[in-house]
Amino acid sequence: MTRVLFYHSAPKDRLETARELVCSMFARGKSVTVFAPDSRRAEWLDRVLWMQPQTSFVPHCAATDPLAAETPVLFAADLAALEAVPSPARLFNLAEELSEEMLARFSRFPALIEAITTDADERGRGRARAKQYKDAGFSPLEYVDLSQGTGA
Repeated sequence: MTRVLFYHSAPKDRLETARELVCSMFARGKSVTVFAPDSRRAEWLDRVLWMQPQTSFVPHCAATDPLAAETPVLFAADLAALEAVPSPARLFNLAEELSEEMLARFSRFPALIEAITTDADERGRGRARAKQYKDAGFSPLEYVDLSQGTGA
């Protein structure tokens, strides 16, 4: 069963929160695949992972890259790329909306992560995704309050 974690009340924007959470997971030796169907978001996250933390970088590549099996952080821009993930562990979803096909593909990951900020519109979209996860059988959902700092 896929464990779904909603990191909510993030004081920063969703992408910056994603960066912090991905860096935290990497620092703890955990692998993660980032599903980023919006190319602008993926490019921004790709760029900052090469520069932050400032004293190093987070090794990452596309899920379809030949080095994917040896790389702790992978990017998937579409659903087909998710199937290329060699050993799924955690999936960080950056898609704003979910489809039935996404939910089916997401279910092969043991853990699914969402980040939600304090923005009212984003919170509404997050609630809609939470309902979709529940309706698809991804329950119970777990919630982590980030209003006091990153809790990854």
